[in-house]
Amino acid sequence: MRFEGYENSCAITSLDQVADGYEATLACQAEGTNARERIRLSRQGESLRLTWLNRNDAVVVLTRCPTPAAEPQPPS
Repeated sequence: MRFEGYENSCAITSLDQVADGYEATLACQAEGTNARERIRLSRQGESLRLTWLNRNDAVVVLTRCPTPAAEPQPPS
């Protein structure tokens, strides 16, 4: 229920389902400054699309890193 970044973090304080995903309100702290942000989260294929509603609808698309392949095991 948090977003963590370099020298910043945001706690999700509310989450509402909307037609194409969810809208969330975040309480953020960055370098000693507090801010409230609103975002829309929606699935875009295998990625998560974040639309920053307080930032002129700026968009960030997050893609999950692939799961590393298992290392082959030597025969016993």
